[in-house]
Amino acid sequence: MRYANAMTVVTRRLLSVVAIVLAGMLITAAGDAPAAPEPDASGSYDIRICAGPCDFASPKNVLVRGVLILEKERFDKSAVPEPERGVLDDEWYFISRPRGCFILETVEAGRTYAGLTEIRFTSWSVARGKVRFNLYSKIDAWYDAEVELTPMGFVGKGYSWGVGGAAPGWSPDVVIGKRSGTPDRAVCLAAASKQVEVEQ
Repeated sequence: MRYANAMTVVTRRLLSVVAIVLAGMLITAAGDAPAAPEPDASGSYDIRICAGPCDFASPKNVLVRGVLILEKERFDKSAVPEPERGVLDDEWYFISRPRGCFILETVEAGRTYAGLTEIRFTSWSVARGKVRFNLYSKIDAWYDAEVELTPMGFVGKGYSWGVGGAAPGWSPDVVIGKRSGTPDRAVCLAAASKQVEVEQ
């Protein structure tokens, strides 16, 4: 009887060891599994920032409209000639190697930080399957968008942030984008060149 009990204890321990080893193998295999590829958001987009539901067929709720260029790879600012670089490079946007640019036009002022900077470099990244990019950046206020890619472009929300008196308390904006083609940085350079001519 004691022998049988001893064998039962040994068998249970062996089964426990086998279970632990198998669990470790599964965890290791899961850890070695390749990560899901980052969504490729690169492209040229028509963009709308809205106070509520909106689309490209109607101006309803549109606060800001424009063009957003998201490039596949980062690039050096030095690749952009002066004086256009001076227009696109904002001193408060602390990024040395951009990954895109934008041109924005305000339709209705005073309801979002998007559009306060009309032309500028930007960048984008992916977190938890969503694409994030910045459209305004100052020492005490900024605007970030978080969108999901769709077959036609993207849709998501935009947030006006601030500290102290710069905290606006606005509700999140609706952000929509319609892909118009491959990334075309020349669109931003042309807009920057035009602004230089106006300011001269």
